[in-house]
Amino acid sequence: MPELRIDANILRQHNFQLYAFAMNSNTLREISYVVPRSKDNPDEIQRALDVSRVKEIGQYIREETSLLPNAIVVNLTPAVRIEPSGDGKSAILIFPENATQEKAAYVLDGQHRIEGFKYADGVEARPIFHRRLTARMFECCYSS
Repeated sequence: MPELRIDANILRQHNFQLYAFAMNSNTLREISYVVPRSKDNPDEIQRALDVSRVKEIGQYIREETSLLPNAIVVNLTPAVRIEPSGDGKSAILIFPENATQEKAAYVLDGQHRIEGFKYADGVEARPIFHRRLTARMFECCYSS
């Protein structure tokens, strides 16, 4: 994957900067990773992937009136560069060329919605019905 540049709006909450942007779900799936909660990782946030739930979401996405209004929440890895704009309200997130191999975003919330697009029968690929997921990315708090 070539270097990927994504426009983002900067949001501020307490002492943190958050970045809201839209990204194709295939791309987000390729550059992100999940560490599910388990006996070995009891402090992780995400539950184990439930394939039946993922398929239900995929079926829902295929419906003409489907909406996914809530954001996917991911945490940026240090490999992602951030170029702020002059106005302080927006930035460009720059994902490196190796973002698919190195995984540049840790999924905190939304793995089932991201995976649901796999079962949406190509909905995202239809030019008229192109879906982009809204995501909030944290520059802070990176954990591997």
